[in-house]
Amino acid sequence: MAGYIIHIEYREGQELAWVEINGFSEESRSARKCRFQTIGWILDIVDTVHDKTHPDNLLNESFALDALIKYAKMDATSGEQLLVAKNWRKRFEVVWQSLDDLEREEAVTLNYDYWDNYWPGFDTYNVTLRKFLMNYKPQLSNVRDLDPDALDLAS
Repeated sequence: MAGYIIHIEYREGQELAWVEINGFSEESRSARKCRFQTIGWILDIVDTVHDKTHPDNLLNESFALDALIKYAKMDATSGEQLLVAKNWRKRFEVVWQSLDDLEREEAVTLNYDYWDNYWPGFDTYNVTLRKFLMNYKPQLSNVRDLDPDALDLAS
């Protein structure tokens, strides 16, 4: 069976939980299409588990890292950095660095009116970014004067 299962077992004086991720579910269409959304889908599972039980109750603490490596093709170091990120902004910063240009383009151009979005607010931002990037023509010829570390957009 594809998808994921969150098991929570209550015993007298003890709560145990474990997670099984067996592949992409039919409901997570964008997670199958776009690596950025795959990662967001896994983080959504992590947040769901943490909403339902305390992380100390998890018998298989590595379920999220294992899923990031297996389904999102992340390396272990990036996956670990992602899982300790404190909020969605920090998560985004870690993930965006791990994507290549084609994957970023795919994330920005995906039609979130049709596809699921696992990144809070990204569906709004990507429409604005897409319009900007499609019409972008560098206008700052002195960008290095503003920020010495900036790329030379004029060339």
